[in-house]
Amino acid sequence: PRMTAEKIEYAYKLDRGEAFGSVMSADEAIEKIRNEVDFLQELKPAAIVTGSYVTMPITHRIIDVPLVWVVQSTWLEGFFKNGAGMTDHLRFKSVKRIANFAIYSLINLWTQVGLLHPLNQAADHYGVRRIRTILQMIRVILERIFRAIPGSSR
Repeated sequence: PRMTAEKIEYAYKLDRGEAFGSVMSADEAIEKIRNEVDFLQELKPAAIVTGSYVTMPITHRIIDVPLVWVVQSTWLEGFFKNGAGMTDHLRFKSVKRIANFAIYSLINLWTQVGLLHPLNQAADHYGVRRIRTILQMIRVILERIFRAIPGSSR
């Protein structure tokens, strides 16, 4: 689906934290994924190698093709559980612990509402496994990568 000028402006507001919600509806996610499935089934890839393309974790499950998600990011669970760099200045451990928990909870809520809700509705539509959390999904991808590396200790 094409993005209108209004939708693009809304996406920028989401990115800047000026709005809260999802950049795409479930219907838009379903249509986007259907187009990806059609295209990729024509190509018959051995694997999908892409960057941060939010629908690919669902699309690759539908066509049962391995996904290599190349993303430069700090989106590791430990980073968010430790305040995502926003609580480093806090001296009192109890205050820092509470702030870390609050930030982690907000990040999880934001990803559930903003990213995963429409993606999981699309996953249900196509009958594939849902994504529980973005952080869990990234951890699973990293674990698969480390298992595939000969001699890896992770």
